[in-house]
Amino acid sequence: MRFLLAWTIGLTMYAIRLTCRHRTHNDQRADLLASGKTYIYAQLHAHQIGAGMFGEPGTVAMVSRSADASMVVPMLKLFRKIVVRGSSGKATKGGASALQQLIRKVKDGHQAVIAVDGPRGPRGSVQKGIGLLAKKTGMPIVPVVVVPTRRWIFAKTWDRLQIPQPFCRIDFYFGDPVFANEETDLHQLAEDLQATLHDLESEHDPSERAPREAESVSSEPVLRAA
Repeated sequence: MRFLLAWTIGLTMYAIRLTCRHRTHNDQRADLLASGKTYIYAQLHAHQIGAGMFGEPGTVAMVSRSADASMVVPMLKLFRKIVVRGSSGKATKGGASALQQLIRKVKDGHQAVIAVDGPRGPRGSVQKGIGLLAKKTGMPIVPVVVVPTRRWIFAKTWDRLQIPQPFCRIDFYFGDPVFANEETDLHQLAEDLQATLHDLESEHDPSERAPREAESVSSEPVLRAA
């Protein structure tokens, strides 16, 4: 039953995607590609459906091994994403293996996407995993917030999950690319990225903006699942 429900959700999202259009702002991805760089999207968990509708085919998305997270896998596959299963950087949950897979895929030229405040929040709280991925691959982080002109918002969920409505326009507001190297402090990078995403939401989607300081980032550089 869950299998059928997951594919029903995926097909519904795919049908909605066919009716929508999108527009980008401050989009520097072409310049990054021209310079020989791929990139790692930093997005909020609430935006994963709208972002997934228009992200590049072949983008690698991390999804936890939980039953609930499995519900989004068919949708991601329909949007031609590569799914890596694991969460929280723990070997028992597939995190270590998932990180290695992400590193290999990004080095091979794929984009990756991390829901930086997933899988459990708090909303807007950026964890260190995306910085670790950037350090290991040498590829920049591209912050992005996704704002549909019409949407359903699941207000009782921790992330206030958003689903674009049919025939809407989805605006993608990008921040400037963020680079990391071996000397980069992961805690500071996470704080700076959190502030960037907050500022983008404050400017372009103020009614839904997450707190600027949702919670201190964890002391361990773990990857969180989409």
